[in-house]
Amino acid sequence: MKYLKSAARLRADEPIIDVSTRSLRDWISEAREELADDLGDDRWHDLGMHDLRRTWATDTFYSLAFEGVPIAEELTMAWGGWAMTDSGRETFRRNYLGPVPDHVTSRAMDHLPLQ
Repeated sequence: MKYLKSAARLRADEPIIDVSTRSLRDWISEAREELADDLGDDRWHDLGMHDLRRTWATDTFYSLAFEGVPIAEELTMAWGGWAMTDSGRETFRRNYLGPVPDHVTSRAMDHLPLQ
């Protein structure tokens, strides 16, 4: 997986990835059809771009927070385009931040003194 290391040199109107919205929608459509067929679960047919944004936001926030980044929420909101306002933060927390991803929970369990 590739990560954006620095967006500081990008103009505000410059795309981070050079792919059309149509291409992204096509990729999502192909993936959801394949998942629905492979898993035998028609709920995958409802997968959309916004679901991926929610997943990205949740994974990014908790991954940064687990690594001890003190501004994990601010970075995630900035990278995801949420307004740095009280209402923007409320929207982010209420509508985009999901439960802790399994991979973060698993990493945390490795650090706990459980027998």
